[in-house]
Amino acid sequence: APEDYLIRAKLATALMANGQHDESDAEFARVFKIKPDHVPAMKVWVESLTKRQNYSLAGSALESFYKDNPTNLWAAQEYARLMSFVGSDDVSAQVMAK
Repeated sequence: APEDYLIRAKLATALMANGQHDESDAEFARVFKIKPDHVPAMKVWVESLTKRQNYSLAGSALESFYKDNPTNLWAAQEYARLMSFVGSDDVSAQVMAK
């Protein structure tokens, strides 16, 4: 059902709050298979990933989200910010130039 992504996003957030990060990450991935442009879930997931210093997964999630939603300013800014933080200034500059 179309609402499944909302239920999955709530489940992913609850799992994250409970420290079940692998399960939470898997649920967030399912959310984006159903609803690739769900910004609220992406914001929560990226915040969780960066707090856990999982920059690799945060970067690939943001990159995929940004490519699927190229007009989403939040996604572009967050992806560029993360790339700059991890030392990929060239990627950051390319994203912000678009």
